[in-house]
Amino acid sequence: MSSNHPNSLANLIPPVQKGDPGRPGAGRPKGSKSITDALRKLLDASASKLPMKGEIAEIAKQFNVTDVREVLALRMILLAFSKSPSASLAAIKEAIDRIEGQPKQNILITQKVDDATELTEETLHDIYEGRRDFEDVLQPTESIGGDIAITEKK
Repeated sequence: MSSNHPNSLANLIPPVQKGDPGRPGAGRPKGSKSITDALRKLLDASASKLPMKGEIAEIAKQFNVTDVREVLALRMILLAFSKSPSASLAAIKEAIDRIEGQPKQNILITQKVDDATELTEETLHDIYEGRRDFEDVLQPTESIGGDIAITEKK
């Protein structure tokens, strides 16, 4: 059944089968340089090739800045001491994140478990005999950092 409608299933390209080379022409051509490669090449370049003028040139000379990475770090540090509070805060945050790493995000997770697979045989026997109620056996333990811990009430 063929249809001329642009959204017709007949117009879909068949899925790639195991062993097929994929879809010709899709993706970045082999051998072409990525933006990451270009950035790495430029970052490895000598700082003397940069058109630095004024304050940045003098500070770079004072601190013996030799490559583009150091110039970028110097610019970030200078921006951290700029008169613009928002630019200063952004540069300080970026510098701290680069040096210390981004802070971990604490997540509070609580969960009621309906699965009895974690219960001991003794607890299951108590539930069966009616000495303990299933709903009261499990209590969620609050956990910081994304892990979920469930403890059995005693």
